[in-house]
Amino acid sequence: MNNGVPPDVLKLVERLEGGGVPHEQAKVLADVISAERKWADARYLPRDDLAYELLPLKASIDKVDAKVDRLEMKIDKSAAELKIEIMRWTVALWFLQVGFVTALVFKLTG
Repeated sequence: MNNGVPPDVLKLVERLEGGGVPHEQAKVLADVISAERKWADARYLPRDDLAYELLPLKASIDKVDAKVDRLEMKIDKSAAELKIEIMRWTVALWFLQVGFVTALVFKLTG
């Protein structure tokens, strides 16, 4: 029925004819548009090669992700060590303060 013409070309011809374009002109326009689309798809959307082209990029992203994960672990470890150090200083200062207050109380009462 369509004589080997792709359906998108037939639809385009029908749309052009529906808009008032003569059949022969609509057919030529549809062929040109179809050919340009195929050229653009082949030129700008190389889907077969796209996955192959993206493999090095994906590998680089994976390496960066691994480095980020290692840095996050180092930061978490450093943060935990810092929290422990702050707690030690806080406790030490608390004991020092208690000692000063106790000494002051003994000095004032005695």
